[in-house]
Amino acid sequence: MDRAIRADVGTAQQDFLQALSGDAAEFSASWGVLQGRVLSAIDAGWLSAKTIQHFASLAQQVEIVASNLCERERARAGVMAVAIERAKLVLSHQESCLSLSLSHSHSPSPSTATAARTPKPSLQSRSTSSTSADFLPYRTFFLSHFSHPYPPSSHRPHLLSLVPHHSPAQLAAWFVNARRRSGWGELKR
Repeated sequence: MDRAIRADVGTAQQDFLQALSGDAAEFSASWGVLQGRVLSAIDAGWLSAKTIQHFASLAQQVEIVASNLCERERARAGVMAVAIERAKLVLSHQESCLSLSLSHSHSPSPSTATAARTPKPSLQSRSTSSTSADFLPYRTFFLSHFSHPYPPSSHRPHLLSLVPHHSPAQLAAWFVNARRRSGWGELKR
């Protein structure tokens, strides 16, 4: 029995090393079975001190690697939580900018103090005489498809029909600029 379990511990050690670069689930199942067999054999007094020591050494290695993997998973989860919070912050900022631009575009004539706070129109909007309200369909699409803000070719004619004085090139440029200015590329990574 001692030799058989010692051989199984040696096999488990090889499986463990292979599991580090592949499928750890298979090792986990066989490891649980081996632990049960070893504990039963120890209780029955069938194992030599050398076999018990060999098993204890392997158990310690498995414990060290498993705790390091758990720590990495916690760190990854923390990074993901920060990324999600940043994405929410960006979306919140974009929504507030959208509502601010809509409120400015629908207000009657702004006072001098309000005009000083009003953001300057972009080069694109000056060259096409567009108001920020004209871009509402683009912004709506961008925010509702933030995980992949690329309008499919089947949806582009609809967007262009909502902003009739824009060309397909202007539509494409608006989305390129929106992705760049929103920090979407950084969030995607």
